[in-house]
Amino acid sequence: MSIAAMSYCHSFGLKVNTKNCILFVDDSNILYPVGSNTILYNIETKTQKFISSSSKSEEITCYAMSNNHKYFAIAERSEKPLATIFDMVSFRRKKVITVSNTKSKEFISMGFSFDAKMIATLIGNPDWTIHLWIWDKGKIVASVKCLHNISSSIEMNKQLSQNIDSLESGNFTEINTHLSSAVAKSNASSTLSMNNNLQNDHKCQSKSKNSDINNGYNQCTLNNQIKEISINPLDQFQVLIIGNQIFKIYKYLEGELKQVTFPKIENKNYLCHVWNSRNQIITGTNDGHILIFDNNGDLKQDIVNKVGPENNIVNVTSLILFRNSLMAGCDNSSIILFEKNSSEYEYNSKNNKDQSQNNDKEFYNKIKEFTLNTEIPTSIINLTINPSEDNIVCATNNCQLFSLLSINSEFNCDEAKFELLSQPFHYGKIYSLDTCIRKPLIATCSSDKSIRIWNYLEKTNEITKFFTDDVYCVSMHPSGLNILAGFNDKLRLMNILIDDLKPYKEFNIRGCRECKFSNGGQYFAAAYRNCVHIFSTWSYENLCTLKGHSSKIQSIYWSLDDNYIITSGIDGAVYQWSLQDIIRGECKRESESFLKSCLYTSALCSNDAKKNYAVGSDKTIKEIQDSQITKELTSDVVLTKLAISNSGTMLFVGTVTGALRVVKFPFSETKVCEYQEHKAHGDSITALCISSDDKFLFSAGMDGTIYMYNIYDKDIKISQRKKEEILSDEILVSRTDAEEQVIMLSDLRKKLDDLKLENEYQLRLKDMNCNEKIKEVTGKLLQEIDSLKLASSLIKSEKEKEENRFSEDMNNEKLKHLNEINELENTHREKIVSEYEKYKALELKTSELQENWKNQVLKLNLEKEAMLKKLTSQYDMKLKLKQDEILKLQSEIKNIEKEYEETIKETEENTDIEILELRHVYEKRLKDEKDIGLKLKSENGIMKKMFNSLQNEIDVHKYEITKMNAEETKLQNIIKNLEKDVSSFKKEIQERDETIRDKEKRIYDLKKKNQELEKFKFVLDYKIRELKNQIEPREKEIESMTDQIKEMDNELEHYNKISSNLELKIEDYKLKLGESEKEIVIEKENVLAVAAIIKRFKNELNECMYYIMEPKLLKQHIKRLYQKYCNEEDNFETIQADFEQEFYRQRNYLEKTISALRKKVKKDDEFNRSTNYNFMKDNMTLVREINYLRRVSKKNQFINNKNSKIISKYLPSVQQTIPIENTS
Repeated sequence: MSIAAMSYCHSFGLKVNTKNCILFVDDSNILYPVGSNTILYNIETKTQKFISSSSKSEEITCYAMSNNHKYFAIAERSEKPLATIFDMVSFRRKKVITVSNTKSKEFISMGFSFDAKMIATLIGNPDWTIHLWIWDKGKIVASVKCLHNISSSIEMNKQLSQNIDSLESGNFTEINTHLSSAVAKSNASSTLSMNNNLQNDHKCQSKSKNSDINNGYNQCTLNNQIKEISINPLDQFQVLIIGNQIFKIYKYLEGELKQVTFPKIENKNYLCHVWNSRNQIITGTNDGHILIFDNNGDLKQDIVNKVGPENNIVNVTSLILFRNSLMAGCDNSSIILFEKNSSEYEYNSKNNKDQSQNNDKEFYNKIKEFTLNTEIPTSIINLTINPSEDNIVCATNNCQLFSLLSINSEFNCDEAKFELLSQPFHYGKIYSLDTCIRKPLIATCSSDKSIRIWNYLEKTNEITKFFTDDVYCVSMHPSGLNILAGFNDKLRLMNILIDDLKPYKEFNIRGCRECKFSNGGQYFAAAYRNCVHIFSTWSYENLCTLKGHSSKIQSIYWSLDDNYIITSGIDGAVYQWSLQDIIRGECKRESESFLKSCLYTSALCSNDAKKNYAVGSDKTIKEIQDSQITKELTSDVVLTKLAISNSGTMLFVGTVTGALRVVKFPFSETKVCEYQEHKAHGDSITALCISSDDKFLFSAGMDGTIYMYNIYDKDIKISQRKKEEILSDEILVSRTDAEEQVIMLSDLRKKLDDLKLENEYQLRLKDMNCNEKIKEVTGKLLQEIDSLKLASSLIKSEKEKEENRFSEDMNNEKLKHLNEINELENTHREKIVSEYEKYKALELKTSELQENWKNQVLKLNLEKEAMLKKLTSQYDMKLKLKQDEILKLQSEIKNIEKEYEETIKETEENTDIEILELRHVYEKRLKDEKDIGLKLKSENGIMKKMFNSLQNEIDVHKYEITKMNAEETKLQNIIKNLEKDVSSFKKEIQERDETIRDKEKRIYDLKKKNQELEKFKFVLDYKIRELKNQIEPREKEIESMTDQIKEMDNELEHYNKISSNLELKIEDYKLKLGESEKEIVIEKENVLAVAAIIKRFKNELNECMYYIMEPKLLKQHIKRLYQKYCNEEDNFETIQADFEQEFYRQRNYLEKTISALRKKVKKDDEFNRSTNYNFMKDNMTLVREINYLRRVSKKNQFINNKNSKIISKYLPSVQQTIPIENTS
């Protein structure tokens, strides 16, 4: 008993979500992620090495490679952001860097400096901080938050949305009671106006609320789209980040990362970027532009990315620079090559200065366009180039790798194309996986509507075929010549040809999710909903159907001898069926295990078929023997799939997290599962399979990747292990294809014979010509050699003469140089002495300035502390007052609840008495009232609308309470902001002192004018008295009208009280109706249960039909049926009779009460409508008269003002007339 040994062998797939998912290590090796591991792939030898991630990592988020290709960084998502830096020579971990003081879990992007000593990292949501590291020491040089106040706004939006959702889904009965008690206490006029205002406010607030929350989340998602970070290759203390409407450069100054200010840059969605050798930034945008910026933010060039003959503008998703070229990866499966050219901008002769400055500027021109041969149009997410710049590899959004080998400098060759680097991978969820015995093949099907066949020894893709319908499951015949596939419409049996899958038989089984060939290949089983159909492979007959599951079947497993089949389903059942009598069409259920709490996903049996093993949703592995769970091993993760070796000594389990576990097998007596875990897939494992020789294990996952492992049992000796099986090389070929190939071969042989004769004749002619040319060339070479010997002798004599001259000149220059050095030393000594004296004087000055500065700082700090204390005391008082108000409101709410409970008790007692009295009166009128009830349903809908409007008003009240809580938090933030306002207020005080002085001067002038105006006051008072005498009778009329309005308001209060009482009664009757409806639902469920029992009884009767020829067995089965069903039926009939009597009694009682109440409600509604309508008419007339009186009073005021102005103009004349009027 030991855990089997397992190691990684090969993988097929690509993880696209990782940033910079492809990187060249050297000229022949590339790195890319598959699932939760990193793979080092050799392009030449087609081999893979696995770099496993850390134990706590959840996902690989991004890669980074140093410029010298010595170091490589992997960022992983875990409890805290984690990045591991590897040495690419030894592939050992050099350093692990983490950030502890953060809420986020991952690094979004990373970038090395040019000398590979520093690394910049960007942390994701919610912190959004940049860190600059010296990674050798694990030290953070500086950090800065690139996006501020995002987390707080997100939390506020979430809280508001949760509160609003809770209001919408709250108890409406409690809310209505609060309203009713409030209406009873308050005045009718105030409640009417409040309700109308609240309805309007709620409509506006609900619209603004939804829009605000949506805007908040949209802003958050925009901020989440920070794409990349990098370090300037020419300045390692300069960091760039780009993203959606984000383009920022930070520089390390004075121990901090500070943002560099730019001129205005367009807000665009920047997807990728690259630094060039001129310290410029080349970016690609979402709207199909390639923008080249200077380091200062100035735009140098804007290239519009157009693709195809129609010149469609396409997104730029990746960029790469090499030599003098720029390559851009785009959407629509296209890659564009640009080349850098230098040109001189020509201007008029007048602007010579501008012409000299703009000369020799560089720009990029489009040279060539590449299109990738993909099944669907995709986007290129990453481009990389090897160090020698002769091989480019790109990754697409549909999980494919393409390469362009032997790059020429000009790219003029039309044959240059991107081709698949290794194999075409799946780009969707893999649903099923299976292998065969006679060939080294695997078959997989995926959500990309394709079936792929892989050779696991050669590690290649043999066949890929796409279909129009979805493929849900796949199974290979042991011979490897046939394949069974379940489609959306049918189950198809197909032949595996050289390069194609050809269907030759179809079965009417729709949406088959599970199918499996037997180990001998003579049978195959297919699951359809809750049944399993077993067919003969050679005659295609349906031998038998296995019925027993109540829901979908998840797995089918054949025993080694094909005598048993194990099925498991979502219904929590695991069945073992015996197929020993399948020739007769009989299939018996040997054992069964049923557990409702567990949804089984996989089940299998041991080699002797005595024990079954199953996994499901309850995080356990169960061992089932004789229809009982004998052992149950717990796990910390949900287990999805099981696989057992053909030797029966190794057990493998797949998990939801994508990890593969090797379990200690057979199980020990402990309840805890002993295992070894190997991280593989990025999502849950959907299929497991073992090769027939027990050497390889295959797994497939929801992330679209396939893993292959080497496995062996440690307990079995090497001599006892299975020897290598002889695999067949047979391939099925259609007759038409074979005949065409024979004809092609005969034609090609004839052509070969003709080409041989022609080549021999041409070779003889070339030999004759070459011999003649050799003779001519040798004669010319001998003559040239003689002439070169004479020239070399002359050159040597001249060389000796020149060497003598140079030696004399060198001696003279050395003497001059020594004299000049002595003179310079003397002059520099004098300058140093004078500069030293100046330095001492400056030191004294700086010391004095520092002392003065310190004193000033202390004074300012003291003033600041005093102001802070005052402000904090003021706002503490305000907070205490608001807390007291909240406590008062809570106490009022409790009192209202108590009053509501008392009113409910009284109304219940009164209603019971009335119901007993009305019961005897309205028994005869039931038939008539049923017809009336249909009409009242429509009116009930109107009342529901009124009820909903009141509920909306209550929601508004609760929403305002949440606002008050939010204001408390805002006040604390305001205190901090007021500190900044203190300095601004001081300036305002000085300005206001000056304004006060000016106003005092104006006041003095106005006092003089006031004295003059008092003289004219006496004249105006006389005319005002006369006007008042005219207005007094009209005011009396207004007072009488207001008294009438008050009387009308009192009547409205009375009617509102009556309506509130009626609403309470209606609510009580609605509750009783709801209880009766629930009882009806229970009765329906009982009916369904009886129908289910009848169905079971019929199914078991059908099973008894198989034993008609055997009377003893038939008698036993019928006895079992009698024991099961006869007693239950008697009890059921008595219970059903009691239920029916009680149901009809309660139904009659409720219908009578409802009909009586509806009549009362009708009468009260009609009376209230008529009275309200009359009151509304009276109010309208009174309002019109009041408005008319107001207009008259305004006119009188206007006339008075005019008169006063006229009097002021003609004062002397008025003063003379006053005594005459008094005498009269």
